[in-house]
Amino acid sequence: MSRIFCTGLFLLFAGNLIGQIIPFDEEVFAYRVKQIDEFMERFNDTDETLIKKYIKERYQADITREELIINLFDLSRRDWKQEVVIRFLEDVVQASPPPYLSFYDADWYALLVCEGLYHGKRVTFDLTLGVNYEEETQAASWMVKGFYADFLDMPGEAPTGVALNPSSHGTDFIELIHIFASPEKFMADSPPVSQPAALSYLMKEVAQKNFQFKHVIHITYHFLQLTNWIMKVEEFSKRDTNAGWLISELLPAGQHDKEKYCLEVLHLTP
Repeated sequence: MSRIFCTGLFLLFAGNLIGQIIPFDEEVFAYRVKQIDEFMERFNDTDETLIKKYIKERYQADITREELIINLFDLSRRDWKQEVVIRFLEDVVQASPPPYLSFYDADWYALLVCEGLYHGKRVTFDLTLGVNYEEETQAASWMVKGFYADFLDMPGEAPTGVALNPSSHGTDFIELIHIFASPEKFMADSPPVSQPAALSYLMKEVAQKNFQFKHVIHITYHFLQLTNWIMKVEEFSKRDTNAGWLISELLPAGQHDKEKYCLEVLHLTP
């Protein structure tokens, strides 16, 4: 059992953080959850994940899946409910068969808070992306699934034709710059709608030079594929051993709760 990783839940809830400010860049790099793919590898206890190799080589120790998952929580947060986290760990680690995360799962999403200029005024809006996977062709892509902009007084919609490269999350979805630079392609790919919808309208405004996409401000990932749970993950830029893409919120949730969350948080229409 690793002396560096948290070895019991009492450490998590007693306020003793695993995050250690350390001078070695190599060690900071090894512990940091650098991409959402690495978050999934650790959650799944994948043998090839970097941190398991690092602990094995440096400390001649093995780490359990429970330890890996405990340290995927943002341990600087002091209000985690012990009974909720324990129940979550039991559902994940002790279940038979245990649940795992996959990039190709249908029920996880990236929620992007974006910034732009609308008629010269700085505005923000939300884009929700989900992974679309075609089993027949084995092709995957990030698809725009939801949209919300409070500066537009009209409904949002999910234009299924808007697709991004499956590795776009590795570059913080910078590809959106090119999509907003080509509104004619967006409008050609999007299905027709019976009434004006916000994202389609916004792209027309792009074509008329009334709106300019600037950049993505913040990204959160929302995992709804685990039975009875919603897990929110975001990036923490701390320079210690508990940093990178970590669990920032954990919600017990049944199917009705998840449907409500999709509508109210992720802007997904039924």
